[in-house]
Amino acid sequence: MSPFFMCHRCASQNQSLWPFLSRITRDPDPMKQYQCLVCGFIYDEALGLPEHGIAAGTLWADVPADWECPDCGVPKSDFEMVAI
Repeated sequence: MSPFFMCHRCASQNQSLWPFLSRITRDPDPMKQYQCLVCGFIYDEALGLPEHGIAAGTLWADVPADWECPDCGVPKSDFEMVAI
């Protein structure tokens, strides 16, 4: 990746974003997704669930143990990490 970020819509370049973008692209432990084994609902760490009080970027380990699937109500223990 070059030291300049180029917007794909307007082609403007911004070097000030480089430190942030390089950290994202070099992250050795990317955000993961976890799927409910009962209904298929997917919890994405990058997106979180702001409407349920879980901020974007919240790791699965930091989701409260008593959290339940918003679609079917099963506990957190009924989720499994998935590669999508």
